[in-house]
Amino acid sequence: GLAQAHVATGDLTAGRDFAEECLHIRRDVGDQKGEGDIRRILGWLEVEAENMTAAREHLVASLNRALELKDSRGMSEALAIMALTDKQAVAAAIGEPAATG
Repeated sequence: GLAQAHVATGDLTAGRDFAEECLHIRRDVGDQKGEGDIRRILGWLEVEAENMTAAREHLVASLNRALELKDSRGMSEALAIMALTDKQAVAAAIGEPAATG
């Protein structure tokens, strides 16, 4: 949606604002899958902003929601972003020690 469009144009602040607004709406209406999807978008946005702590928080939350809902697409997308950006988060998410080096 709008958040992704702003991220694509490099306007991370506007992208974050739209995504956070959408996250609140999804929570208010009880859309758990949508909440997971938005957390994944926020995770990618934080990767783009080089804020890895916030990115990990959003991506792990997205993965956990996908696991709860048995949403295989959501799981694979969250893990794919983590794999591209944060090997330690992937290892923690799947319960294995992170490889070093």
